Amino acid sequence: MGPHITADLLKVLLQLKTKSFACISDIEKAFLMVQLREEDRDYTRFLWLEDPTDPNSKLLVYKFRVVLFGATCSPFLLNATIKKHLSMVEGDVERIKRGLYVENLQFTSIGDNELVNFFFEANEIFAQVHLYLKEWTSNNDSLQRLLKHMGLVPEHKQLIRSYV
Repeated sequence: MGPHITADLLKVLLQLKTKSFACISDIEKAFLMVQLREEDRDYTRFLWLEDPTDPNSKLLVYKFRVVLFGATCSPFLLNATIKKHLSMVEGDVERIKRGLYVENLQFTSIGDNELVNFFFEANEIFAQVHLYLKEWTSNNDSLQRLLKHMGLVPEHKQLIRSYV
């Protein structure tokens, strides 16, 4: 058995307590972005009734084309794929890798500028690998104002003050 590539959740949560400010984001449609090879799709077959209202209707066989959310192996497949793609781009990807937990990204900072710079850098790095960050939130007023100005945070979105 090899090393775990999914971050230790306790370490991720404790990292949120280490500095004054934090931001959190989510990779948009992360599991749906990882396609399965054609020869691996047979392992994801499922049955569906042609007419769900008729229990005697013909059974159809479908196969997933992408990593399915909820399978035991899915977090591993997603993390391995993300880390592989991140290794091919320039930028501070190690800082990003340390902040990843499955499809979530978190970062902590002691100052406004570092947090705002991380926001722009993380978005740029993920865009290079055709993954996009969404649902940003922060306990930092400067970043929160920037997110609102860019239309990335709904007015009702709760801040993460209670975590820091």
